[in-house]
Amino acid sequence: MSRVLILNARLSPGDTALHDLYLRDGVVEGLDLGGAATETFDAAGNLVVPAFIDLHAHLREPGQEVKEDLASGLAAAAAAGYGTVVSMANTEPPIDEPGLVTELIARAERLGQARLRPAAALSRGLRGEQLSDFAALQEAGAVMVTDDGLPVADAHLMRRACEYAAELGLVVQTHSEAPDLRQDGVMNEGEVSQRLGLPGNPVAAEVIQIARDCEIARLSGGRVHIAHVSSRRGLEVVERAQAEGVPVTAEGTPHHLTLSDRVLERFDPIHNDAPPLRTPPPPPSP
Repeated sequence: MSRVLILNARLSPGDTALHDLYLRDGVVEGLDLGGAATETFDAAGNLVVPAFIDLHAHLREPGQEVKEDLASGLAAAAAAGYGTVVSMANTEPPIDEPGLVTELIARAERLGQARLRPAAALSRGLRGEQLSDFAALQEAGAVMVTDDGLPVADAHLMRRACEYAAELGLVVQTHSEAPDLRQDGVMNEGEVSQRLGLPGNPVAAEVIQIARDCEIARLSGGRVHIAHVSSRRGLEVVERAQAEGVPVTAEGTPHHLTLSDRVLERFDPIHNDAPPLRTPPPPPSP
């Protein structure tokens, strides 16, 4: 039996009180209980929270290990306080077969770092033509279906995916950019793209696709998660759908929150994001 004591912990960002948190055999036992502990840590007023969950990680296995692999990605996640990581399916080959899901989970468990819960491909081969076998993928351990990196252009296929996922309790994650409007845009369409002479990707491409995906979630009852929303207008569409009871959620990214299309003036390819970095909001009025 192990009993761990974490001293002087804050348990929420707004909490100024300090508590002693007790864990017995890895499970929270209670606060300020007193008594002996086999291990003691002093949090020194730091915030103590449950392990985070990353819903959108690119661990690049199989086939793209030059960018990342399970060992480095899951170790980094654990070091940063993430207990569970959902890996994306746009690998080589894509995660569209149950055996690939099973293999990823087994390899992650052998590493003993953060827990892996793979997302599986929404369509076979990420081609956007035929649905993957959601039931078999879920049985193998997949918790989400997505063609991340590739929008589901076919609205009927998206509807079928949401209906199928709703029956199983799976989440459908989308990359919401209208391909026919985005076309070959390499950065946000706006003053900077015009000045640089680069083809632009308008905010409207994101907003239109998010609106479509929210309406399909409303129609099907499927749980839709909008990945990496990059614009205020896109977020407003999600908020409106949520207010109306549509089962839709969304995420943002640090780079979309902290950078703008102005960094592209240096022509640094590291900032070639999809969806792109947007124009910064105007400064507040004095």
